Amino acid sequence: LGVIKPFASAAIMAAFAYLAYWAAKHVLGNTLSTLVAIACGVVVYVVLVLLTGAIRLDELKKMLKRGK
Repeated sequence: LGVIKPFASAAIMAAFAYLAYWAAKHVLGNTLSTLVAIACGVVVYVVLVLLTGAIRLDELKKMLKRGK
């Protein structure tokens, strides 16, 4: 049951990333559109997992500190 929020966040993120790629590919070309889509996906996913409570902000900060 604990996977529903992250899964929903991932599904919505995928839709946003696809739309970002589709919207940018005619203007920026394939490579830059892919980078835009990835950046959009990262932002959308982080916002959604925080908004849904799938991960708490303090947990995210702990993960980022471990990466240093």
